[in-house]
Amino acid sequence: MPSTPLIVASLLSLSLKERLRKANRTMMPKLSKVVGRLNRAARHKGLVGDLRTAEWAMTLAHFHHRCAYCGGEYWSADHFIPQVLGGITSAGNLVPACWSCNQRKGPSHPDHCSWISPSVLANIHAYLDPLLLSRETQQRMISSRLPVAMDQT
Repeated sequence: MPSTPLIVASLLSLSLKERLRKANRTMMPKLSKVVGRLNRAARHKGLVGDLRTAEWAMTLAHFHHRCAYCGGEYWSADHFIPQVLGGITSAGNLVPACWSCNQRKGPSHPDHCSWISPSVLANIHAYLDPLLLSRETQQRMISSRLPVAMDQT
């Protein structure tokens, strides 16, 4: 099996559709366990946990399997907006982080972490914001299709 950097390099040179297809074949077995744990942990807390394995693979590929904050070795998934502040376990709120940055950020809002440079925050927001907006749009569409309860007075 090729090393992770080779897999990532090959994924970045492909179109989005091709990247997803290739990621499904090469990285999904390991990542699906990680994603399953993240989703179960969120649901156990009564929170949203709807991350898909392909979404996490794309996020890792975007950040080159490196920490989104410092560029160090990726260690875990970090809730960009912490769960204690309403962050959800979905593609629009998770970034790879090294152990040090994950611990340093802790439950703080990323905009209040002075050690994270503005350019790094802008890069993370540029990646996550469209994913989060897409999720909110999908939720609005779903809720608009739900039947409205009739007032029985």
